Amino acid sequence: MLQFRYKYAKIEKELRKKTIELGIRMEKDIKDNSKAVNRTALTVQQKCIIFLGAVLLFTVGGMLAYQIFRQDPVTVTVRNAQGQYNSEVVTSHPNETVKQVIAKTGFEVDDQNYVCDKDRNAKISDTETVNLAEKIEGTITVDGQVISYSSGSNTVQDVLNENNISLAPVDTTDPALDTPLTQDNANITVYRITSRTETHTEALPYATQQQNNDQLAIGTQNVVQQGQDGSRTWTDDVTYANGVETSRTTVSEQRTEPVDEIIDIGTDVSQGTPQVASGDIEGWRPYVIAALQANGLEATESRVTKVLSQIKTESNGNQEAQQGIIDINSLTGNAAQGLMQTIPSTFNAYKFDGHDDILNGYDNLLAAINYAKTVYGEDLNGLGEGHGY
Repeated sequence: MLQFRYKYAKIEKELRKKTIELGIRMEKDIKDNSKAVNRTALTVQQKCIIFLGAVLLFTVGGMLAYQIFRQDPVTVTVRNAQGQYNSEVVTSHPNETVKQVIAKTGFEVDDQNYVCDKDRNAKISDTETVNLAEKIEGTITVDGQVISYSSGSNTVQDVLNENNISLAPVDTTDPALDTPLTQDNANITVYRITSRTETHTEALPYATQQQNNDQLAIGTQNVVQQGQDGSRTWTDDVTYANGVETSRTTVSEQRTEPVDEIIDIGTDVSQGTPQVASGDIEGWRPYVIAALQANGLEATESRVTKVLSQIKTESNGNQEAQQGIIDINSLTGNAAQGLMQTIPSTFNAYKFDGHDDILNGYDNLLAAINYAKTVYGEDLNGLGEGHGY
């Protein structure tokens, strides 16, 4: 204020000096030109000039006084690191600095930890607002680097701009660019988005279908249709963020369907020699079922189980088995043979026409079951109870 008063007095002194000089020059001009003007008239002119000078002096003085005593409202707003805002309105004089105006508030905002949007040492001038932001400490992860920063910026975008980090139109960030910056979300990750087209081909394996054929001997098979693999070729649009796949969309696909292999499986037990390994008792099940049915018996689970049990006891599934003990039959040349260890005389008496081979498992079963049905009845109660029947 003292500085303004000094300026005011200096201007007033200068104005008074100029007014007197103007009056002296006018009087001198009048005398030099010998004009008939009386002294009373000159005095009136001088008074007019002095009056005008006084008016001018008053006006300038008033303007200076206004500037000296003017008070303007200034809104000071502070944002803390949590993104919370507080504001306070204070009065200021034009000659005060921004820092002096801030000091009038109740905010504790030192230069080291708070960023101001105005030069703190500049005159407040006509500024209506002063904004301060608490500095936020964080990191930016970008292009394989981690950059530390300290900023009072408003958004993630502002921080990236401050650190000269540019983004392609497809690039993204976490948090998003327009996210208000706080200490809680101060660690920023930049994702460089890339994409490419990938084409793949894979084989489509063919399936195998089996179908029974009662015209083929059991244990045999015939390939009716050769199998052929198919193929699938497709194109994907793949998107990556920092080299990690984030999405995959199939944009085209071509398929060649596989051709199934078809195999006929023989089910006719009456043809040829059964191909069942010794010891594979369960492998004789279809032959047992067929032999029961050929003997006019229903292939119930009870009957099938009895016959399979007898096979295990007599030959352990070996259709070429020979009697291993000495008894009256072996001594008389009538030793038991085959799957059900049937003696030749019994086999010949109960065999089926066209099934004359005692060492053919199916032929042997036909005769043995025919014999058991005749001797024990249709329930075959004499079978499955140990060696001999």
